[in-house]
Formats: sequence, structure tokens, C-alpha cells
Amino acid sequence: MKLNTLVQLPDGRVGRTVYHNLDGYGIKFGKQMHDPENLPPPDAMLRKPWKDSHEYEMVGSEYDVIGEQA
Repeated sequence: MKLNTLVQLPDGRVGRTVYHNLDGYGIKFGKQMHDPENLPPPDAMLRKPWKDSHEYEMVGSEYDVIGEQA
């Protein structure tokens, strides 16, 4: 997935990707686009809970891509 891809979670919340690394994708809730040069920290990670990671909400790995950033 590219930066600023819009995803929808099964509970209806939406967010845009602002982070990707070996530990998964991070999203910022809402539909606002983010400047690639000044990204905010993620609100949640698109992954199942892992170890004792409580820094971000782990929202699971089920989501729908509803908008791709060109």
C-alpha cells in the first residue's frame, strides 16, 4: 500500500496510511491527506496485537482499501 491510502475497518472507522515498516502499516484516523515530508504518528496499526505493544491501538488485519493515493 502507498502512503495516504484510505482504508475502512470492519467497525466503520476510516484512516489513511502514514507508516509502513516491518511491523506493519500505521494509519491516522480520518480522511485527511498527509504531507509525505511531515507525517504524523499513527493512531493505530493494521495488525493483530503483538507482544506487549501498547503504544498504538492494534485494529487487526482485516480492512478494505477504499481509496488509493496516486
